[in-house]
Amino acid sequence: MNEKVLELKNIVLNTLEEQKALNILTFTLGGKSDIADFIIVATGTSSRHLFTLSEKIYRAAKSAHAKILGIDGAEQGDWIVIDLEDIIIHLFRAEVREYYKIEELWQ
Repeated sequence: MNEKVLELKNIVLNTLEEQKALNILTFTLGGKSDIADFIIVATGTSSRHLFTLSEKIYRAAKSAHAKILGIDGAEQGDWIVIDLEDIIIHLFRAEVREYYKIEELWQ
């Protein structure tokens, strides 16, 4: 795992904290999976909050010259996935996160 990935992870986490995301969890996948080095899971208070979180992460990643492979789910606003190649971010509304329990897959 290189320094640029660690720096991007910190940028994402700082952005989530600044934008008041809730229950932020980070899972290190290096050596466990080929899909990414990190998965970050966070909760937003509403669909609008999730959209704002995804926009702020997109802008921060773009400013850091990160490779942005895609953003999915912004139209529905229940579960947004941001793929930054080495970091995958899952943003949920609380009830959707509770339903899918995605973090149980990585614990």
